[in-house]
Amino acid sequence: MSSDTSSNSSSRRRRRKSSLAARVHSHVKLDGRSAPLGLPEVERPCSSSVAAREPAPVVVAQPVDNPLAVSNSRGQDALVNSNENLLSDSSLGDRSLGDGKDSSTSELMEATAASRVDDGLADGTSMVGGKAEVEGGEQFALPHVQHLFGPGGSILAGRSDVRAVLPNETATILCLTWNLAEKSPRSADSLRAMLHPPDVQASPDIYCISFQEVASTDMCFHTDVITLIAVAVGNDHIPFCWVRQWSQMLLILVRKTLLPFISDPERRFISSNVWTKPVKTKGAIAVCFRLFYTVILVVGCHLSYGPQTNRVNDYKKISQSLRFDRMTKSNKPAVQSANVVIWFGDLNFRITDRLAVDALLVTEPTAAGVLEGREDSHWSNVLINDQLSSDMITGKIFQEFKEAPIRFAPTHKLIVGTSKYNPRRVPSYTDRVLYRNNTTSSTGIVPLVYNSVWSETRSDHKPVYAAFLMRVIKEQRA
Repeated sequence: MSSDTSSNSSSRRRRRKSSLAARVHSHVKLDGRSAPLGLPEVERPCSSSVAAREPAPVVVAQPVDNPLAVSNSRGQDALVNSNENLLSDSSLGDRSLGDGKDSSTSELMEATAASRVDDGLADGTSMVGGKAEVEGGEQFALPHVQHLFGPGGSILAGRSDVRAVLPNETATILCLTWNLAEKSPRSADSLRAMLHPPDVQASPDIYCISFQEVASTDMCFHTDVITLIAVAVGNDHIPFCWVRQWSQMLLILVRKTLLPFISDPERRFISSNVWTKPVKTKGAIAVCFRLFYTVILVVGCHLSYGPQTNRVNDYKKISQSLRFDRMTKSNKPAVQSANVVIWFGDLNFRITDRLAVDALLVTEPTAAGVLEGREDSHWSNVLINDQLSSDMITGKIFQEFKEAPIRFAPTHKLIVGTSKYNPRRVPSYTDRVLYRNNTTSSTGIVPLVYNSVWSETRSDHKPVYAAFLMRVIKEQRA
C-alpha cells in the first residue's frame, strides 16, 4: 500500500512539474503551423453567445528552448561582458546581481522561469500574459558567448551586441490606440492595415496596442485578438506581454531578435473610479520593462468623461500611483523615473467650441483624415479650444509630456459604419498618443509619424497611431 501511495505521489509531482513547464513555455497553433505567443494557461470562460462563434485557436502548451540559454550553451557561469559605461541616465537597478558574486546561469534562469509563471496567472479580474519564449535559438547567436544576466532575464549586453541587433542603437516603436465601442476587429487583414500604415516605412521593432471599451460579454476577446494580431504583424514579432483588465487591454509585441535583451515586464492597473463599481471601465494599464539600457513605461488608458476636472484628477491619481521600484530603483513615480514614457488611449478630452469644427459636419474628410483644401493652420485653430492642449500648456496635466503635431481630423464622435460625424456631438480629439523623455539626451525618444486610420468605420472612434525612434543605450561620446 505504501509503495502504491509513494508511486501515486511521485506521479502527481511529475504532473505538477510538467504543468509548470507547460505554463512557462506555450505557443499557439495557427492554421496548422506553430506561432509562439507566450500565452498563459488561464481559464477563458466564454459566454454562450461567444461560444456559438467560430472556436478560438487551441492553445497547445509545450516546452520550448529558452533563448537565453543560447548565449550560455557551454554551461559557463555568467560573467560581465564589458566594462564600458553603457548605462542610460537611470541606475542599472535590479538587472545587476548586486552582491558582486557570480551567479550560475541555471540559478538565474530558474528565478526567471518562476517570475514568468507568476506573470502568466489570472490576477483577480484581469487576464495577463508574460514574456514569450521562442522555439529554437539560432537567431539569437551573439558575437560573444558569455554574458551577465539580470534577474529580469535580459542580457546585459556590450555595445557590440547592441549594434549586432540594432545597428544605429535605436529601436522603432509603433503605438496604436482604438476605442472599439464594444465591437471586435473584423479580421487579421483589417488589423494589418492599421499595424502597417503607409506612412511608416518599415516594420517597427516594438508594437504597443491599447484597446478601450472591449465588450464585457466577450470573455475570449483577448485570445482572439492576440491571434489576429500575431498573424497581422507577421513572423518576425512575438507577443511579449498582454494585460486585459475589465474593458481595457494593453498588448506589446517585440521583434524576436530583441527577446534576449528585454527584461520581464512589470504591470499595474490603476482604476480611476471614485466609487466602487462592479465593472471598472475607466483607468490605466501600465507595463514597465527594460530594453538594453533603457527603461520604458507604457501606459494605455481610458479616462473619465464629464467635467474636465475628472480627467485632470484621473491623471494625477494614475501618475502618482504608478511605481515600479524594482525596475527604476527610484522612490519617484514611474512617469518621472523611467527613461521613456508613452501614454496613450482614449483620454476623453473634448473641444469646447464647435464653431471651428462646424465645417467637419458638412464636409466629409478624405481617406487620410484631412479635409480637402484644409491647411495645417486649420487644425491649429481647432486645437485652440482643445481641453488637453490647454491644460498641458498651463501645466495642469501631463507636465513635461509632449505630443507630435496633429494633422488629422478629430477622431470622435462618428456615425458607426461611416466617416461622418454625429451632428449632435462636437467632433473632438479624444484619442491621443503622448510621450515623455526623461533622459538628458534630446534623442531619447523622437516622434516620426502621428496619424489616424480614417478608413476604419467599425467604431464611433477612429484608431490613432504614432511611430517613435528611441535610443536603447547611452550615446557614445565622440
